[in-house]
Amino acid sequence: MAYSPSDIDCKAATILPAHVNEPPQPQGLTSDSKPVPVTWRRRFQSSIFGKPIVYFGVCGLLAVILTLVLGWLLIPAIIPTVTLRQGTFRGVIINRPNFPKPVEAHLCIPYALPPVGELRFARPRPVLASNETFEASRFGPRCPGKPLIPLPDGGDNGNEDCLTVNVFRPAASSEDDDEEVLNLLPVAVYFHGGAFNRGAAKGHDTAAMVAWAEPFVAVTFNYRLGALGFLNSIAAAEEGILNLGLHDQIQVLQWVQENIAAFGGDRAQVTIMGVSAGAHSVGHHLLNDKSVFHRAIMESGGPYSRALHHFNSSLNTQQSSAFMSLVGCLDSDIACLRTVNASKLVNASDTVFEQWNPSLRWAWQPVIDGELVPGRSLEQQRPSNIPILTGFSTNEGSMYVPRNLTTDKQFDSFFSTLLPQVARNESISHIYPATAYPEWRSVGKEFRRLEAAYGQYAYSCSVRQTASIFSSSDIPTNATRTAPVYLFHWAVNRTVLGGAGHGDYVAYETMDSNVRSISRTQREIATLYHGYLTNFIVSGNPNHNRDSSVLQGGPEWLPVQEGSHTMIFGLGNDERAGGTHQGVAAQFMEDDWARDECDFWHRQSRKYED
Repeated sequence: MAYSPSDIDCKAATILPAHVNEPPQPQGLTSDSKPVPVTWRRRFQSSIFGKPIVYFGVCGLLAVILTLVLGWLLIPAIIPTVTLRQGTFRGVIINRPNFPKPVEAHLCIPYALPPVGELRFARPRPVLASNETFEASRFGPRCPGKPLIPLPDGGDNGNEDCLTVNVFRPAASSEDDDEEVLNLLPVAVYFHGGAFNRGAAKGHDTAAMVAWAEPFVAVTFNYRLGALGFLNSIAAAEEGILNLGLHDQIQVLQWVQENIAAFGGDRAQVTIMGVSAGAHSVGHHLLNDKSVFHRAIMESGGPYSRALHHFNSSLNTQQSSAFMSLVGCLDSDIACLRTVNASKLVNASDTVFEQWNPSLRWAWQPVIDGELVPGRSLEQQRPSNIPILTGFSTNEGSMYVPRNLTTDKQFDSFFSTLLPQVARNESISHIYPATAYPEWRSVGKEFRRLEAAYGQYAYSCSVRQTASIFSSSDIPTNATRTAPVYLFHWAVNRTVLGGAGHGDYVAYETMDSNVRSISRTQREIATLYHGYLTNFIVSGNPNHNRDSSVLQGGPEWLPVQEGSHTMIFGLGNDERAGGTHQGVAAQFMEDDWARDECDFWHRQSRKYED
């Protein structure tokens, strides 16, 4: 299957003017000129503006003179171009006014054949070879599902033909940068979040993350969401199509192994990272041997965050049956699904998700399949022996739980519905007594109690459990594991009610000017958090080059050992919530926050499955 100019514009073989479809519109974009292979293009640039002018003899000297006299207008900008087995891709230079250095971007490169027709509800297939040239300066469409956040281009309706990657790397600008071609750069692959039903690669400002960091290559991508990516039923199991979204992710990692060197990336230094559902995904890949990577970052998530069900659980059966009924197919008829109109499928998927959303028993999640997601407890796994960086926010549950609950009975009912096996045998109210949580006038009096209990169950405590288990020498399966685990706690209060919420750190890891401009402390928090993460990407150690201007001599971040020392960001800071307290940008200290509550959830974790 090959693409034609009638397909989505980002894949059209006809070359279009290069630009990036994201605000603010990148400055200094390249104009059309003859493509030059990526490695030799840097040689060409350095030969004009660096020492090796002799390559061009008199012509090169004249070019320099004309440049000095007439300015840059006489030398056409070079479009970053890369040739792969699947074709030649012409990208774009992103150079925003606040970037310390420009970034090359190649956008909307297919990593698998479009999952349409007979390939709908099938495992991803590699892209075929091609000699065509493709425009790669626009983001492609997201996979169908509700938008998670306002997207840079105003959003799109999604398209099944969505399995694409975007590659970012520092743009070469001097003779020194030419050496980066010979010395391959570390690679980060970012898994977007969105409850496995929402989100898109373009929702993360990866270009900014790269622009402010020590050089590395970054990859973002879309994967199938909702029922299209996680139709987890008995019929799906019989066809071998459980957890298709996770299989998409494995295909991306394989694509990186085969192609990233063409972008100057080192296939032997790949970090996978993600937030929320992206972090859950990273956790699942840590526990299987089908994924190739060398470091892992999990922000607010892990392999056993939230309840993890078997594919044939009663909940999955109810949800998949409701979906099949809405689209007019028998529960066992996967072939029927391949003939249904795409919009009808997506609407049915969203309807089922929303039906279970109030109770937070989300549809279309990864399930225990015995292949990618084993059914054993985390303590029984044999985790990869690679460096891990993971962490959580203080108020993970504030954006999810209902705000109108007012009674103990409603609190108990919420967890009886969400976790019947746990609530049947344990008193969650005993661990979270109502008297320990202050009331707020603007919301029901159970809100603060509920957000603490849910956030710790679903995110905070599972992250701490993951860090503890992966770093413990007392667990037999860890006998050969020597790689470090680094743990953080995000404590910057963004709003009065929401506190330090789920995913709040993303704006800091991308050096968002909206947070950096608030105050000196906010700028320091952003610089440190971004610096530690990108240091981990390039070296496997967040303290890499710690005395440089990047980390401003920030505190040393030691691996998790016996005890509970954690890197805490923004403790006591409430500037974004309208306060005046600056707190401490970052400190490595003993952190006993929610210790008793997390001990409770750790004891209950095996009861999450039904």
